[in-house]
Amino acid sequence: MFRRVSGSSHHPSPAGEEAGWRSLQAKATLKLLGQHVDAGDFAAARAEYATLAELTRKHHDPELRETCAKGAAALLGGIGNTGDIVGAESLYNEVASLSHDHPGEPPLRRWRARAAFLLLTTCGTAGELIAARQVYGVLATLAQDYPGEAVLREELAKGAVHLTAVLSKAKLDDEARAFYDTLAALAASRPDEPILRELQTKGAVNLIAGFAEVADADSARALYATVAGLAAAYPGEAGLRAIQARAVVSLILALGKARQTHAARQMHRALIGLAAAHADEAPLRVEQARGAVNLVGMFGRTGDPVAAREALATIAAAHPGDADVREQLAKGEVNLVGALADGGDCDGAGAVYLTLPALAAAHPDEPALRRIQAMGMVNLIAGLAGHGRLGEAEGLQRALAAMAVETPDDEALRAERLKGSANVIRIYAETGKVAEALALYQELQALSLAYPDDLFLQHLMAPPARAG
Repeated sequence: MFRRVSGSSHHPSPAGEEAGWRSLQAKATLKLLGQHVDAGDFAAARAEYATLAELTRKHHDPELRETCAKGAAALLGGIGNTGDIVGAESLYNEVASLSHDHPGEPPLRRWRARAAFLLLTTCGTAGELIAARQVYGVLATLAQDYPGEAVLREELAKGAVHLTAVLSKAKLDDEARAFYDTLAALAASRPDEPILRELQTKGAVNLIAGFAEVADADSARALYATVAGLAAAYPGEAGLRAIQARAVVSLILALGKARQTHAARQMHRALIGLAAAHADEAPLRVEQARGAVNLVGMFGRTGDPVAAREALATIAAAHPGDADVREQLAKGEVNLVGALADGGDCDGAGAVYLTLPALAAAHPDEPALRRIQAMGMVNLIAGLAGHGRLGEAEGLQRALAAMAVETPDDEALRAERLKGSANVIRIYAETGKVAEALALYQELQALSLAYPDDLFLQHLMAPPARAG
């Protein structure tokens, strides 16, 4: 026997149905906006954002406001990558205004903080450091005003990491260190937020890389100790170990530039041990290989090809089935080709070079290997041409040109072709082969006309400025 249950079944009201359709429309518009940004079609992305903004203005709906803020941040990130600071700032102001007008909606603050970080990186990457610092101040105030919202601290910490990178690159070391110290203090004050520790170590790696550029091995070593200490204190956080390994790679470079080859080798051995102790963590193997690439370059510069070959062998042993490790192996071989060729052992350099096309041919689905092969060709061309083996250098240069022609849209290969040709032109000029130099130069001129948007090519082919 069926019984009727008292109560009423729920049917959405017309107003509720309309709100549901608006939500679906907004989400679909946001998805299209993201696709246009990914494709670099910013005019179409702006049109979708205008639709979102209009929906938000017409209907006082928190969900629509959040979707609109997401769209603004996505568009800001895209146009920010093109260096459009004015457009990025305009979009940030729209998100900030939306958040200011609705202080009871934490998601809007989250997207405001995200937009601020993206604006900061846009300014910092473009070298507008004063503006980047100002945006960081806005982020700091936002995080301070709402201490209960951890996501705001995360965006603030990301901003500090970016500033350590760009300030260090600009040789503003004291300022870079000040931002790192602020970041470290923030992480220490919130030990329950692992992301802040991770970001602190990333900031440290940026500083270590800066120290490496100026061969300041002592400062690099001291900061590395902090990174290693954090990784040891939190063994359950694999991300810290990966960043520690990255720090070792930069430290090896710093030690190498400071001619502390024994210490550099010791650090690499420690890195091998770290990777072996955590064999299931692929990033450690890749960093072990990158460290070896730095060692190969270091021993090549100091004229120790035996040690360079030993370092190269550690890459091959790291994990031959890993595509990222293979890429590092190829880079190490390029360094060894350059070291041997510069030292006059062109036959040895040629033998090492032959492993590069073989590696690329064995993995045709990894285009990076062909590009690295081309880098090896450039090194070998320079060595051959510089040691009186011009005919062989010419043959290799023609092979490099043919490789670039096979994949005409590959800018990286085209750049290596230009470098190889420039090496040969230089030797032609030094040996009085004016006709040959002119013919090869005209070939490059034709290439520059065919690819007017290739900035590297246009820079190389630009006539020298006249002295005023």
